[in-house]
Amino acid sequence: EWENPFERERREGREVRTQVYGFDACCHEAFDVAMRAYVTELPDGGGRAGAKALAHGAVSDAFLTEVVGRAGHDLRSVALPLAQFAERVVAAGDGTDAAGALHVLSAAHEIAGDPVAAEEAARAALRADPNHRAAMETLAGYLEVRGDAVHAVDLLRRAGVRDDDTQ
Repeated sequence: EWENPFERERREGREVRTQVYGFDACCHEAFDVAMRAYVTELPDGGGRAGAKALAHGAVSDAFLTEVVGRAGHDLRSVALPLAQFAERVVAAGDGTDAAGALHVLSAAHEIAGDPVAAEEAARAALRADPNHRAAMETLAGYLEVRGDAVHAVDLLRRAGVRDDDTQ
């Protein structure tokens, strides 16, 4: 049966997110909400809905992969829009709902070339939700660069990374 290019791209994206991130139907729905919030197709700019969506499972990781992937070689062009989106969503979120948006903010700062702000956003994500896996992995990277291997390994273990993981 024929699919238009938009339908095919959406179906293929869902298949990839299922395989790579372990998405189920609920995760796919949250991902779609996050993407609509990013392009402000939701009421109030998608702040509250975007916060809840980005806090869901691995949605913030998949969201970043999608947005950064679309930027191609021009990564810097996505840094400011990502940061503005994340700040809007963080302001609308509360409690653990802010963690996913703070993870996105961390990535935006990293892309913009500000690792200090990126590390602080990752720390803020973990203050919002101490179990946010992507924020743990991100902060572990900063700790490793600082030479704090003990805390980096602890965060990676808490995030579920196995001791024999080559990365």
